[in-house]
Amino acid sequence: MPQTEESKALFLSMIPAFCQSLEDGFNQMVMLPVTIGEVHAKKGGSPTGSISGTIGLSGSHGPTGLELRAQISLIFPEALAQRIFRSMMMMEEDMPVEPAELQDVVGELANITAGGAKTRLSENGFLLSLSLPTVAVGTNHYLSAPSGVTISDVIAVGLEGQEFYLEVSIS
Repeated sequence: MPQTEESKALFLSMIPAFCQSLEDGFNQMVMLPVTIGEVHAKKGGSPTGSISGTIGLSGSHGPTGLELRAQISLIFPEALAQRIFRSMMMMEEDMPVEPAELQDVVGELANITAGGAKTRLSENGFLLSLSLPTVAVGTNHYLSAPSGVTISDVIAVGLEGQEFYLEVSIS
């Protein structure tokens, strides 16, 4: 179905919910504050990372009846993901992190971000369901935007002088 200017505006209105949810999740669960950067359109080949967590949302906007699909991804450099894991688990900085543990925490951070946004968006008439998170691992991997998206945006997130990325794709 072709997207109208109204549907695009509605989709854009969703992005702050994902950003606020990410910020709240890091404050509460990771115990590290993050700085949300500006929203930019996703461009081919960027950003890349070493570990990413992705979760899908689907449903509708009740007041308008508009059906939608969304996908969010959190994309981290490995060292920063390990720092986040250690903070969540209250571990010393030199303690090793097992790959499976790192994958679990990245998937859970995607789940926390999507779940918090789902709750916020429900207050604005969105009726959404979440998929299970998936985690990709690989040096400098790139996540393509899903086909047929109306919006695919990237937000750099600052944490202790480093960056990771929140990607939001909506159709």
